[in-house]
Amino acid sequence: MVFKRQKALIAPLLCALFLAADITPVWGQGVSYHIEMRFVQRLSWAEDEYALNYLVLIDRQYGHEFRRFFQSFTVDAFIDVSLPAGNYRMQVIPHDFFGQPVPVDEWLYFEVRSGDERFDDGEQEIIIVHYGDEAGRAAVILTVPEAEIVIEYQNVFDIYLGTLWIPLLPIHGENVFFGEDFSLLGVAGRAAVVSARPSFLNFGLELLVSWRSYEITAGEGDLQSLAFDFNALAQIPLLPGRMFFKFRLGAGVSLLAHDGSAASVGQYSIHANSGLSFLWMAWRNLYLELGILYSQFFTSDYFGFFRPWVGLGWRF
Repeated sequence: MVFKRQKALIAPLLCALFLAADITPVWGQGVSYHIEMRFVQRLSWAEDEYALNYLVLIDRQYGHEFRRFFQSFTVDAFIDVSLPAGNYRMQVIPHDFFGQPVPVDEWLYFEVRSGDERFDDGEQEIIIVHYGDEAGRAAVILTVPEAEIVIEYQNVFDIYLGTLWIPLLPIHGENVFFGEDFSLLGVAGRAAVVSARPSFLNFGLELLVSWRSYEITAGEGDLQSLAFDFNALAQIPLLPGRMFFKFRLGAGVSLLAHDGSAASVGQYSIHANSGLSFLWMAWRNLYLELGILYSQFFTSDYFGFFRPWVGLGWRF
């Protein structure tokens, strides 16, 4: 069978895909950076052993009101910031292992000052003031930051690399390409590039390479196929940095053995895709993704399949 030789190429093709996706972060993530001289203040808090990460909110005082000045997630119990002189308040919101925020009402008020006679010109001190101690007095902690050369390494895009279990469920139409029964034996390798800029909607591209095995008719043995899918992505952050909702549109091609039952369509079929998925950063950069694709095949009988999947991977 012609496809037996194609089957032998599946492993090298998948290895090449993973190698290419692994090399990409080396050059892809160093696009935007700059070097500057600035004062760095380190703000720290008591570590929560049940927290997966922390959302840090810093508001700056303008007149009689506070406005959002800085917002970021961190996995450490501290964060380095560069704040000009002024009055501020900070709130740290822990997020648990399910990505859910732990309610926090308290704010920490502090002031960044300059021009003190104990410091050289241009240096700053940061005074952190805790309110509401038992004696009704303000407890003051003084720290002196140092001027540093700071290199910021910004991700222009994120890279997702993972594997999927992706069965094939027939929805409408009778076909001679895949057979009438659904196929549970399907696995895929996934590589995606998505914009990492802070935005309500981020766009990207995705490549799926999938392999599956199934029977066309009972008693005639199994059949192998290989499919390549290219999709455009639109990603909406549900919880910044932790949970995302993805929409996708694209097209693909399925390669099949040149078998008698598939003679009318040859060895390949073109299909169009539409689908959605939910991605959760389960731990650090390890993610779990659940999704579903609808694929419309353009053979002589025009049939359609749902391809649900569950996947596991790593974000670079």
